[in-house]
Amino acid sequence: MTEEAQQRAIEEQFQVLYDGDPELRKVLEKSDVNTFSVEEKYQIIEAYMQGGGAAGLQIELQEEEDEDMDEKALEAMPKAEKKALEEQFMALYKQDPMLKQVLGSDPSALSLY
Repeated sequence: MTEEAQQRAIEEQFQVLYDGDPELRKVLEKSDVNTFSVEEKYQIIEAYMQGGGAAGLQIELQEEEDEDMDEKALEAMPKAEKKALEEQFMALYKQDPMLKQVLGSDPSALSLY
């Protein structure tokens, strides 16, 4: 299958899902689906299929929104609070071998600054 044929297939599959599932349209109602790239549509199809439909996709989209809100909250946080948060993190990091294993030996790469 050529790349162009794959892209058409993705576009068609996305449209079939979107047109056929009112829950999916509700989940994506705040988005302009006409501006979605082929890659974005493919990701939505994958999440839709793996998550058991629109409900699974809604959970994934909510997690992304939560991450965006967390990033904005960190950006708005005063420097003193960021420093206190980093100190608390380092205390946990020093005490938790599993955290060390997951994050590696250089936690300073995770700085909030």
